Amino acid sequence: MENITFNIILGIFITITPFFIYNYQKIKTTSTQIMVWGICSFLLCILGLTLSHKDIHLLALITSILFSTLLNYFMIKNWIHIKQLPKTLGILLLFFASTFFQLIPIYLFSINLENLSASQQLYLTLFSDCILFLIFLFIYQHTLKEDFQKLKKNLYQILDIGIKYWLIGLIIMVMSNLFINIFLPQATAGNEESVQELIHASQFISVLAIGFLAPIIEEFTFRKAFRNLFSSKIVYVLASGLIFGGLHVILSLTSPWDLFYIIPYSALGIAFGYMYVKTDNIYTSIIMHIFHNTCLTAFALLGVIL
Repeated sequence: MENITFNIILGIFITITPFFIYNYQKIKTTSTQIMVWGICSFLLCILGLTLSHKDIHLLALITSILFSTLLNYFMIKNWIHIKQLPKTLGILLLFFASTFFQLIPIYLFSINLENLSASQQLYLTLFSDCILFLIFLFIYQHTLKEDFQKLKKNLYQILDIGIKYWLIGLIIMVMSNLFINIFLPQATAGNEESVQELIHASQFISVLAIGFLAPIIEEFTFRKAFRNLFSSKIVYVLASGLIFGGLHVILSLTSPWDLFYIIPYSALGIAFGYMYVKTDNIYTSIIMHIFHNTCLTAFALLGVIL
C-alpha cells in the first residue's frame, strides 16, 4: 500500500507543479499543453521510479496522472478556486500521511512489524485515526459549531434528505456490486477484504474505528475539504464522490478488473456529497456515513457470531 501511495503522490506532484509555476508567472496555458504535460509527467514518473528502484504500479500511476491532468484542465476553465487548492491538497496529504502516526506506538512498545497481527493493526489504525480526528476537530471547529446549531433547528428535515439520498446511493451500490459479482467474478474488492479482516480482529474496537472514526475522517477529507474548491456544485459532487470511490479501490488494487468497484464506492460518495450540498450541513453526510458503516460492521460481526 505504501508503494501505491507513493506512486499516486508522485504522479500528482509532477503533474500539477508546472501549472502552479505557470500560474505564478501569469503565463496562460492551453488544453493541448496540459494534455502533453500529462504524457510527459507519466514518462518522468516511470523514469524516476526506475532510477530510485521503487515498484511501479501502472494503474495507480495512470489514474493519479489522469486525475491531476483533469485537475489542471478544471483550473484553466476556472471551475476550481486555485486559492483553495493548497488547503484541500494539505488535507489530502494529512489523510495519507496519518499512517505515520502509528510509528509512535510502534516505537514505544517495540512492535514487530514482520509479525503484525490483525488485532495489532486495528489498534494502530485506531491510534492514528484518533490523532487525525482531533486535528480535524481543531481545523473545522468553527464550521462544526455553526452546522450543529443548524442541525438542531432543522434536525428532521436534514435527516429526511440524508436518508433519501443515502438510500439512492445504497441501491446503486448494491445493484452495481451484484452486476460485478455476476459478470466480472475476476474482480476483487481488496479494500473490503482488508476491512473485514480488521472487523473480525476486535468487535468493540472495529465498531469504534470503522463505524465511527473512519466515516468522520472521510467526510472531513472528501466532502468538507473539497466543498469550497469547486465553483460548480455538480462538479463538486461528482469529483468528491469519484475521488472517494477511486481511492478506496486504487489503494488496494490487484488487477485492472478491480477498477469496476469504483462504481459502487463512488455511488455512495456521490450520495454523501449531494446530501451535503442540499442541506449545506456537514453533519448530514457524517451522520449517514456513520450509520452506513456501523450497520455494515454490525452485520459483519453478527455473521461471525451466528
